[in-house]
Amino acid sequence: MVARGLSQIPGIDFHHSSSACPSAASMKAVTAVATEKGKKLAHWDVNQAYIHAKLKEEIYLRFPEGCGSMSGKVVKVERALYGPKQSGREWGFEAADALVENGYEQCRVDPCVFRKVVDREVVGLIVIYVDDIFVAADEGEREVLFASLNKKFPVKDLGECTWYDGCAIAMDVENGITKLSQTAYIESMLKRFDVTTTTFTPAATDADLGPK
Repeated sequence: MVARGLSQIPGIDFHHSSSACPSAASMKAVTAVATEKGKKLAHWDVNQAYIHAKLKEEIYLRFPEGCGSMSGKVVKVERALYGPKQSGREWGFEAADALVENGYEQCRVDPCVFRKVVDREVVGLIVIYVDDIFVAADEGEREVLFASLNKKFPVKDLGECTWYDGCAIAMDVENGITKLSQTAYIESMLKRFDVTTTTFTPAATDADLGPK
């Protein structure tokens, strides 16, 4: 079910709509540290992430026709459904709280990055991009964190992280090398926007492109 966020009134139905996204620099930094520490990279996914967060504002919605006995009825929204403008923000807070409860510290510069330090040693690094969780940690720490998070919301283990946020990842733990590439992503964009079949029309080298 999706709510009609377009009908929300600022200051009444929502107060903030922005939500954090990790920077490319953060992703590279975490990958570099994981490589240096010899920590394998894992990729987790949260099913229906938004609805596991609660809304602070009092919001009601009316069920549309076609919902059987619920058609036309008005209900109070308790959870961050997909649609409301603040849902992404609330989910971000929910995910951050869950990681902090597990001993992780949220980065002050990039709120999507978390680290866990035990006896002055980094045992876990996390990057969250909406419902995708990028994990760099030892197997024991991953198992403990995975079990803990699953008590709060359903998390699926997608295995070794070879692709994250449009970036291909190839990690060689033995040699301490990790390669990041966006070749496949770029090629998919070229195909999507039909750039490869575009007819080139050369412009005259002495063409005046300035304002008339």
